[in-house]
Amino acid sequence: SEEAFSYSNGHQVAYLAAINSIVLLKNVAKTLPIENYNDCCVIGSLADTFRYQGAGSSQVNPVTLTSFLSAINAKRKPGQEVPFAKGYPLTKVSSEAEPLKEEAIALAKKKKKVILFLGLPASYESEGFDRKNMALPNYQNDLFEALYNVNKNIVVGLLSGAPVELPFEKEAKAILLAYLPGEAGGEAINDLLLGKKNPSGKLAESWPKLYKDVVSHDYYPGGQHLSLYKESIY
Repeated sequence: SEEAFSYSNGHQVAYLAAINSIVLLKNVAKTLPIENYNDCCVIGSLADTFRYQGAGSSQVNPVTLTSFLSAINAKRKPGQEVPFAKGYPLTKVSSEAEPLKEEAIALAKKKKKVILFLGLPASYESEGFDRKNMALPNYQNDLFEALYNVNKNIVVGLLSGAPVELPFEKEAKAILLAYLPGEAGGEAINDLLLGKKNPSGKLAESWPKLYKDVVSHDYYPGGQHLSLYKESIY
């Protein structure tokens, strides 16, 4: 007989989908998996204000949403949570950027490893408009460089709906690409970092190293109502 639907069963399906789709882009010197978070800190607003779905008509209201930060602290007592700093604002222009960066730098100095969440906030990609480039917000790239100056052990978790340039690719010890991993994405990333599950996802698209390498970058996106496809066989 068919099993009746329940939200808990649905959440488990979302978890399995995330586990099987998240991609390990880089892992050097056996950085991953980590044994625990005792010598780690978490930095990045997206770890808490979790980017788990697209914007526009694809948006849904999940019954159970687990961010990465809530997943790793679920069984911890108050006051024993993994240290966290936002590091950057989620708005395009904000006077908070510098104070948030300084707070993150101070935290990174105190721990052996940094779990750094980067990616595109919802305002940077959605239906109804095209991205003008493939860059992460400038303050995220600036934050990585500032953190790297004080802590060389950085694991990057990426949340975005499409490829982005990774200027820090050579410096990061590990990069875990989650794309938009759904309502159970926080739990899935946690289990992958701890080695409870194997990151077996594969890329379904090519990631250009630089946007200028893309054949259409000179003329796409086009105007408000017209984009010309001039790339021929490319």
